[in-house]
Amino acid sequence: MKSNFYYDPETIRRVLGSTSGTWYHKNEPLITTITTSSTEVEENSLFVPLLGNRDGHEFIRDAISKGATYFLVEENHPIYKDLNIEEKSRAIPVKNTLTALGKLAAFHRSRFNPIVIAVTGSSGKTTTKEFLGNCFKNLEESALVVTEKNYNNEIGLPFTLFKISNQTRVVVCELGMNHKGEISRLSQIAKPDYAIITTIGTAHIEFLGSQKNIAKAKGEITEGLKKGGILFYPSSGEYSKILKNKTRKYGNKLVLTKLDKTFSILQKKYSGFLLEYKNKKIQWNLPGEKLLENLSLAITCLETINTPQEWIQEGIHSFKSSNKRLDLQNGKYSVINDTYNANYESMISSLEVADQLADGKEFYAVLGDMKELGKHSKEFHKKLGKKCSEFQNLKGLYTFGTDAFWIGEEFIKRTSSSRFCEHFSGTQEGLTKLIHKFLQTTPEGSIILAKASRGIQLERFVEALPV
Repeated sequence: MKSNFYYDPETIRRVLGSTSGTWYHKNEPLITTITTSSTEVEENSLFVPLLGNRDGHEFIRDAISKGATYFLVEENHPIYKDLNIEEKSRAIPVKNTLTALGKLAAFHRSRFNPIVIAVTGSSGKTTTKEFLGNCFKNLEESALVVTEKNYNNEIGLPFTLFKISNQTRVVVCELGMNHKGEISRLSQIAKPDYAIITTIGTAHIEFLGSQKNIAKAKGEITEGLKKGGILFYPSSGEYSKILKNKTRKYGNKLVLTKLDKTFSILQKKYSGFLLEYKNKKIQWNLPGEKLLENLSLAITCLETINTPQEWIQEGIHSFKSSNKRLDLQNGKYSVINDTYNANYESMISSLEVADQLADGKEFYAVLGDMKELGKHSKEFHKKLGKKCSEFQNLKGLYTFGTDAFWIGEEFIKRTSSSRFCEHFSGTQEGLTKLIHKFLQTTPEGSIILAKASRGIQLERFVEALPV
């Protein structure tokens, strides 16, 4: 990742508390870009080596050869000790390069005063973030910063914040997590004025142990929220008491939103909803009632910061979801390509979308494993199977992977003989068999939901379907 970054080296040393004073030279060149990839290095870059699939420190010399004026380096790393005097003159040693990247982002953010809105949640956070950004599209391009794609971790967030400038008026950043403490660190880097928690579900329960622990981890967003800031959470959600205690502890306010207090649902259509907001009828072009709860959260936040009513109304009407998120692809089948990720709550939400799009007709689902459930995996896959059986128009279910088997077992146990389910292993051979069976048994023109965790790569199934 790469960003513009205009700082002198001494400022960087001071922010990071670096011990590289020995190598200080007068008339040092200004740093103009920051990057974590040696392939993106250019003259006057600051290279930040991180530990990933490979150790970024291995590419320090490559970065220097491509023009990196300076680089961060972990002070106890063997490579640092192996550098020659000239190479060390460019080094800014730190204890941990990832932590240092966060410190630089926090410092950069602190120099400016835009409105910062942070969004997290077990599901729905990306759609909520994108809707917020859509409502600010009337701003000049330089006045709005929104997290791109899913750059929501300790690497992606800093590069979102590095885009802030004197012209920036609003920042919408997404915060992701799968372990305790991550949201706290991200929130303290972003220092949001407002925060939204869309849901507290079962995502990452493997690492956190229980939904209550997930609630506590999501609640860490208050630890970086500016004093007097506001946290928005749906009134229908569980664990609001935990969030209330968190906000009180850090001098913030919790606002519980209610859908019917934000707008009215005039009509449920197969492709979305006709809403009434501020005495104006507006078509919301996405199906799924869960999304309306996220919409209510976002609108309440927008109203709180005095966003023009017309911007919100236009934002509702013009909003479209991003690639692979409830993406309806029309061909010989109408496929809801929701293969980006999955947890128990988002699976149910997507099934509701498929049911709504089917508009009273039969539909089919291809569901893969939900990952990061740990010892709870069988329980939640069976629970999902039970939920699937409650959708009376779900004619056929194809499961793909390993634990997805339990979805089908529970579905068949609870449903009539007129409906069917078949399981396929998550191998390439299993995928081939799934595609063959699907094309044999599923009528053309049917509504199809395809959804699984990212690691299942269920988009391969979607890509194999005839157009």
